[in-house]
Amino acid sequence: MKFTVSSKTLYDGLSKISGLIGTNNIISILDNSLLRLEKGKLTAISSDIENSMKIEIEVDSDYEGSMAIPAKKMLETLKFMPEQPLLINMNVDEKSVEFNSSNGKYKLAGFDANEFPKIPEIADTNSVMVSADALLKAINTTSFAIGNDEQRKAMTGLFCQFDQDSATFVATDAQKLVRYTRRDVKTNNTFSFILPKKVLGQLKSLLSSVSGDVELTFNKTNCAFKFGNLYIICRLIDANFPEYNNVIPPDNPNKMTVGREGLLNTLRRLAPLTNQTTHQVSFKIEGSKLIASALDLDFASGGNEEQPISYIGDDMTIGFSSKYLGEILQTIHTEDITFEMSTPSRAGLIFPVNEEENESTLMLLMPILVSVE
Repeated sequence: MKFTVSSKTLYDGLSKISGLIGTNNIISILDNSLLRLEKGKLTAISSDIENSMKIEIEVDSDYEGSMAIPAKKMLETLKFMPEQPLLINMNVDEKSVEFNSSNGKYKLAGFDANEFPKIPEIADTNSVMVSADALLKAINTTSFAIGNDEQRKAMTGLFCQFDQDSATFVATDAQKLVRYTRRDVKTNNTFSFILPKKVLGQLKSLLSSVSGDVELTFNKTNCAFKFGNLYIICRLIDANFPEYNNVIPPDNPNKMTVGREGLLNTLRRLAPLTNQTTHQVSFKIEGSKLIASALDLDFASGGNEEQPISYIGDDMTIGFSSKYLGEILQTIHTEDITFEMSTPSRAGLIFPVNEEENESTLMLLMPILVSVE
């Protein structure tokens, strides 16, 4: 089976799907990508069993057939090859793939295509169109809050909920929670599912260079993303996501608005001086000023900074993890943020000020109890 293809086009295509190829696969065939040749089209597929990616590449060929090839070896060879047409011959009988450039000839061992995992077909589906920008913003805003505790399987993914008015994306690890809502994504039906963290990483790296819409197709077990000539399918997390609205405190009379970048830099300066187990920073809020302080008794270190704020409510002292709060502040990109709080023992809510018209973000952070002098 022979075909001709641009070296750059082949390299770019294999690179996009190589993220699913692990380094220590128990099943050796997963070290490979499947190349499926049809007239005028090459489909390259990578898989880790639970997730699959495929890309369609235009080629010059009248042949049909399939073979699995060691993708990373081929990528390493193509990486330093100048742009040129490549003549590639996949020999199914000899289980080998040869490709010829203008100044060289290369050969790799191939593998039987039948050993490669089958991509599941999604039947009884729902679908929704989401702009690539909106989906990327949802992933960037929420993914840092996804948990890693396999005993809480539902929290190891991103909860996605669609209805007639909006799309909502929620992530939590029990210490922090993010709820991101888009009012420019709407569907005729109401449905929800949990996306695994690994596929979010793949989407995050690919969507930054995509314009237009992404088509999401899904059922109870799988979800597929299609944009351009790329197709990603993943197995959904089979678990019930927590009733996240129940942990969001409804009444928070104490409201503090502060410059995001100034507070973030304060945390960066104080973080090395905090207890390295709790990373606790205390906020003492008095009228129109915030005093942030850190203390580590074990290493006799500490520090404090004062900055102006706009505040409505009673004076209070509340503690947060500088690590978790820093992650939140790095994710938000507005100039100012507002904290809404009730008591030092209840979760604080953080909102960006002056968000874009079609989006709404709520971030929740559990406090660390501090002794008040």
